[in-house]
Amino acid sequence: METLQRNDWNAAERIHFVTSLMVLILSCPENYSTIRELGVEKLVQVVMGGIFQSATDTTLLDINSRLVSSILPLLFKVAASESADALQTICGQVWDQITRTEFMSSVQLLRTVSGIIVHLFDHFFGITGNAVKAPSGANKLQSSPKKRSKVNRKDAKDGIVTGGGVESTEHHDLTDWSSSTVVNTVKDLRSETSFWILIQSGLVCGDPITEKYALFLLKRVVDFSKNSGLVIPDNELFSTWDVSRSPNLWNDYFVVLDILQESSGHLIEPILPKLSLFLNSDCMHATWWITLMKRGIQNNSAPMRKRILEYLISSPVDLVLVVETLCSDIGREFLLKTLIPALDSSYLYHVSGLGSFVSLFGEKVRAFIRTVLEITRTKSATLREIIKTSVGFSTKVSVLYVMMGLSDFAKIQNDAKLGPEDILHFSDMITNHRAVSVWTKPDARKLFCQLAQDVMIAFSDRALFSFNDVSQILTVIGPSNTSSSRFEHTRNWCSVGFGSEVVAEGKWLLREVQNAVANYLKSSTESIETDARHAEQIGTMVTFISCQAVKESLQPLLSRLHRFNASLSYAPSGLSNRVILLVAVIINKLPSVVETYFPSDTILELIQTCQNQLLHPSTLSFHILRKVSFVFEHVLHVGIHSGLKNPSILVPLELNAISKLKSKPQTQTCLFVSYLVLQNFYNLSKPGTSQSTHCAESISLLLSDMTFSKEAIMFDADSKDPIPWSDIQNEIQIAQHEALESALEYAASSGTQMRDVLPLVIVTAGEKISNMSNTSAPLLLKSVQKALDSVFLLYPAFDLDTLGSLEANLCVLLNEGFRVVMENSGNAKHFHALLEAFCRVAFSPFILHAISVGEMGELRDCVFTVELF
Repeated sequence: METLQRNDWNAAERIHFVTSLMVLILSCPENYSTIRELGVEKLVQVVMGGIFQSATDTTLLDINSRLVSSILPLLFKVAASESADALQTICGQVWDQITRTEFMSSVQLLRTVSGIIVHLFDHFFGITGNAVKAPSGANKLQSSPKKRSKVNRKDAKDGIVTGGGVESTEHHDLTDWSSSTVVNTVKDLRSETSFWILIQSGLVCGDPITEKYALFLLKRVVDFSKNSGLVIPDNELFSTWDVSRSPNLWNDYFVVLDILQESSGHLIEPILPKLSLFLNSDCMHATWWITLMKRGIQNNSAPMRKRILEYLISSPVDLVLVVETLCSDIGREFLLKTLIPALDSSYLYHVSGLGSFVSLFGEKVRAFIRTVLEITRTKSATLREIIKTSVGFSTKVSVLYVMMGLSDFAKIQNDAKLGPEDILHFSDMITNHRAVSVWTKPDARKLFCQLAQDVMIAFSDRALFSFNDVSQILTVIGPSNTSSSRFEHTRNWCSVGFGSEVVAEGKWLLREVQNAVANYLKSSTESIETDARHAEQIGTMVTFISCQAVKESLQPLLSRLHRFNASLSYAPSGLSNRVILLVAVIINKLPSVVETYFPSDTILELIQTCQNQLLHPSTLSFHILRKVSFVFEHVLHVGIHSGLKNPSILVPLELNAISKLKSKPQTQTCLFVSYLVLQNFYNLSKPGTSQSTHCAESISLLLSDMTFSKEAIMFDADSKDPIPWSDIQNEIQIAQHEALESALEYAASSGTQMRDVLPLVIVTAGEKISNMSNTSAPLLLKSVQKALDSVFLLYPAFDLDTLGSLEANLCVLLNEGFRVVMENSGNAKHFHALLEAFCRVAFSPFILHAISVGEMGELRDCVFTVELF
């Protein structure tokens, strides 16, 4: 015992020897007097400590098994030989130690505690002369569960709540009452709520051994209550059982427990209509019905789980009773922690040939959620928990049907209240790391946002919300179509105001936006991501201000933009970036705001500022540079069309970009900005107004850089936080492709230039496509397609020599492109994009027309090969 007390569990071999020796000593009645002198209570305490010490260590399972199944029962036998009082004392001692342990915290502890009660059952209940053994597996914790007896359809139909039928309880698990007696219970565990919680938890814990222990205990205690003749103690979880009124109730319960573990769906059909009889019965507590439901939901068979869930959410007989039970204090935890999470499975909603969005099960979920919220007395708390659980789902269809139920409830009641942290769950659902895998379809994402808006508007507690909360939520899930009725509804909701202060309608939003703009321009830069997020939120809220008040809301920004370019050298660090980010967001959301509300001198200041940033970039952030390019193009477009700027301002920009592209090597910033500038130039230029004489040269440079590598880039030396090469490459490729698209469109608007440029595009594409990355190749093919489409109407102007040259180059391109497509046929990530882009070229109107008029026979053979594929 001293060895056990030292808790030296690292010495497993010594502990193994000591426990084996204890079994031998305790098995000899001649040693009982010596053991009593040592103190049975003390020995029991030490053994119980050893049991719990070894319960969570997989290397000590044999020792734990010996302590539970051999040593502890032998100590109880020693105590029983002394006196009934001694036995009662150590029974109370063991039970007290069990209740002090948090046996629900782990499956290992739950299994250990259940095993203790199994082996000491007769001692606790005062049964003498009984030869019953613990269930198979009690002495060997790692053994597999005993194979269940088969349950056939007839048994399932005839044996459930019919007053007769299957006898499910195995006779060797029960007490032999012909040879056993009960004078009085030593420790009647039926009065202990923890005992019933232990059994119910064991039945649904998922561990086969623990489930066997729990079922064994339940059968034994039911048999004991039926045959011992002792009065059942007053306990809510069991005292309602009355053998005389329902003699077969528990026998039927055991049959259902067994059926709910079967994988054959035909077995469960006959019992589904009768499950509510356990719920309706005055002789059984509702927690036993909930235990059945948990066991059914945990079934490994998906069809079985679906049938149980359908019974719970759409019972044709007792739906109201089922929902009332689920919404009660007894069933609330099961509803929110087990049932609602179980709805997150795409299998449940799928309909063969129709997909998941036309689902009868989904409509049942929708109606169930609404019914739950109508019946529950704690509407706000239940609504919060359903939102919190559902937004964590991994399948969009399950989220959408739950959200439909919430939206349906919002249309009939709005007495529930939600705080900002509850509504922010909707935003998190869209922005968290799982959003890419969940919201793969824009229509589904749009529907989710619309449903979230319904819930937000109906249940938000205005007193708890701040401007920051509202702006953060609407930026993610708010309506984007400013002309829709939904947008107007949201605008009216915003205009009333939030917080405890009452402000005249419409004035709250105006005042808060003004304050937000002023604070944004005054704040010091935390990070570009933070500034961009704040700018997006402010821009979103500006859209909800009435048209008449937009200029007033932007007054802090307009004031700061006055002589902005001249004051940059004195401005705080990062102010230029914040201003550009905010102006870009506002232009994106309200395109007419610059032309309508910005003074002419402010427009000129912005043009000059953006031009200086593009010619001499002071930031290494591609995100900021792209925003500068966007603002510059928009503001310059306004300036040119309003007569504030001459189109000739664009020519030096083109020449500067071409000059930088010719110089080698280039920094990533220089290369990126050059592409942005060329895109700006060709987007704003129009043939005849700002004629470019370098279009062909620009296109040639853009095409020649399509295969740039990491070695060809000279990284910026002053970069404090180097950008990963994959991100640099991706951003540069996108800018390069956009610049090429703009240049081709410009050339197409002047037919003569495109006719001259087309051969260059095709030749370069044919030479480079085989050496390009799988992300760049589709972009190049898209540019070729655009070039071919733009000269389709000019086909008659091509002479035979030019057509012959084009045919040869197109054949090279198609052959090389087809080879690249086939090489990636096993790459699901890139194959679809490559094949689609390639086919758009191969079957472009230009090529098909050339084949139809019989002028390109060799090309016809290439296209035929593609067509066969």
